[in-house]
Amino acid sequence: MVEPRRRCFSLPAVDLKKKAVGGISSVTIVSARDLAKLDHRESRYYSNENLANADASGRANSNGSSGSSGSSHGSHGSSGSGHRKPERFVEKQCEDLTRKTGMQSGAYPHVWNETYDMVFHDNVGTVHVNVYEKPRQNSVKYDFLGSSEIKVKYVDDDSTIFWAVGPQQSVLASRVEHCGKEIEVKIPLEGVFSGEVTLKLVLKEWHFSDGSKAVANYTPSNVIHMQQSALGTQPSISPYVQW
Repeated sequence: MVEPRRRCFSLPAVDLKKKAVGGISSVTIVSARDLAKLDHRESRYYSNENLANADASGRANSNGSSGSSGSSHGSHGSSGSGHRKPERFVEKQCEDLTRKTGMQSGAYPHVWNETYDMVFHDNVGTVHVNVYEKPRQNSVKYDFLGSSEIKVKYVDDDSTIFWAVGPQQSVLASRVEHCGKEIEVKIPLEGVFSGEVTLKLVLKEWHFSDGSKAVANYTPSNVIHMQQSALGTQPSISPYVQW
C-alpha cells in the first residue's frame, strides 16, 4: 500500500529479518519537457522586447533621413543578435548531498542523460528534483520552475520499491526484486501548470545493521544456492509455492 506523500506499507510474503540502514542509488536525469509556464513567460519576455524595439524603430523613421533610419535598423539588429534564450538545469538532492546538471536551452525536450550516485542513511530515501531557469546570460538570479520527488524503500524480502506522485495526484510505483535493476519513470512537476522530468534509477547497494550488504546482481536465492553447494546439500523444493 502506497501513500505517495508519506510512506509505503509493504507486506512481503518472505521476511529475511534484515534491517537496512542505508543505501546507494544511481540517479540519471534523462530529460525535461512541457514546461508550459516557462514557455508563456518566455513568450511575454520576447514580445515585450520586440515591441520596444519596434517602437524605437518607428520613432527613428518618423524623425528624419534615410541615414538615421539605417542607423536605427543597425542597432535593432545588434540587439536581436545579442539576445539569448533562457537556460535551464535540474538539481537533485538526497539528504545533505546536492548535484545539478549542465545548462540546456532551446526546444523541448531538454536532454541531459547525466548520472549521479545519491546516498541515504535509512531503509527509506527520498530524491528531490528541482528545475531552475537562468533568465539572462549575465543574471545571477535563478527562477524556480517546479519540483518533484521520488522515494525509495527496502522491503523485507530483499526487493526495493520506488514511488512518486503521478499525474492528477495518482501514484507511480515500481518494484524491483534485487539491486542492479533499472527503472525509468516520468514524474510531473508539482505546483505548476505542467512540466515533466524523466528519471532512471538503479539501486546499487543496500547496507544492513549486521555489517553485510546487498549489491548489484545479488539475489538471496543465488547466495542460498552457493551456501548449499559448499555444504554438499541440495536445495529443497516446496510443493506449494514455485516462482
